[in-house]
Amino acid sequence: MRRNGTGFNEVNGVNANITQLFFEGEFGEIFPNLDPDDNKGLDFSFSIGRQQLLFQEGMMINARIDSIGITRDTVVIPGITPDMRITGLFGFNNIHRDDNVLDHNTLLFGLFTETDLRKSTVNLDAAYVVGDSPDGGDGVYLGASAVQRIGHWNTAFRVNASATLDAKGAKVDNGVLLFSEVSRTLPRSENLLYTNVFWGIGYYSSATRDPTTGGPLGRVGVLFASPIPSAASSALSNRADEAFGGALGYQMFFNEDKTQLTLEIGGRKDTDGWNEGAVSRRRRTVSTCAQRSVQRGGRCLSLRRPEPGSRLQLSHGIEDAVLIGKTVLMHERRHSVPCAARPGQGGA
Repeated sequence: MRRNGTGFNEVNGVNANITQLFFEGEFGEIFPNLDPDDNKGLDFSFSIGRQQLLFQEGMMINARIDSIGITRDTVVIPGITPDMRITGLFGFNNIHRDDNVLDHNTLLFGLFTETDLRKSTVNLDAAYVVGDSPDGGDGVYLGASAVQRIGHWNTAFRVNASATLDAKGAKVDNGVLLFSEVSRTLPRSENLLYTNVFWGIGYYSSATRDPTTGGPLGRVGVLFASPIPSAASSALSNRADEAFGGALGYQMFFNEDKTQLTLEIGGRKDTDGWNEGAVSRRRRTVSTCAQRSVQRGGRCLSLRRPEPGSRLQLSHGIEDAVLIGKTVLMHERRHSVPCAARPGQGGA
């Protein structure tokens, strides 16, 4: 990121670094003579190369890694499900651990399932990462989720856990992340009302996360997600270590869905005994200007206690950004002031 002559921070994504390059196909289509009548149940597909992986909505895995994946589709279990998908994955390069740092000599093995039930879609996922870093070695990761519609409400409930098998540190630690999403499209409109809550028990770690993704809580809301990947931090921390919190938001669509306005309020509170917490509100607009061109703008107001015993601190931020292809022009201003101390209360 660099500041250009107009006062905007510029992130230029045009470079020789390969972010995605993969080949995918289905064995039955490539080799039609294996099952000419399509009655042998050989519904296997594959993908190999550097590809975007997203499991448990990015809480377990959110990264581009060099990997090989094989999926068995349309698995029928009589009396349980008419359609189940099973994916086996082997990742062998470009693996960033939970600290968003590239970890050389690291391997990832994964088994992921998606099952359509009568009223719900259930995902059961497992991953094992082999590493030898002093900041965290081998780790096991488990995830389970259920997505369904309850009345007029869309709901999703997720449980993710991580466990270290030897050395623990910034790359892997022991913890559990509980997460729920509830949303509804309001009558006679496309506007969306949503509320998301989380509870991090211990020090939950993702199996792999790209440098631009931060922590696993970006799904909670716009307050927890980085406004522009690699260009700005989130208004509220998106790390799940010993904390609980959530967001309540309202998303509106205009101009044939080319313009979005999101109003959100949220907060988080640490549970590690340090009495740290923060609340924030945000307004964000997203407009599609032309093909591969998006304009974003927003304001956020946050109230937080940065360290134990200190005064509450009020922060105000303004974000303006234009995305043209892979180039980001961004102007961001943030200002923080300590709140006035109560009578009889000293400042830090």
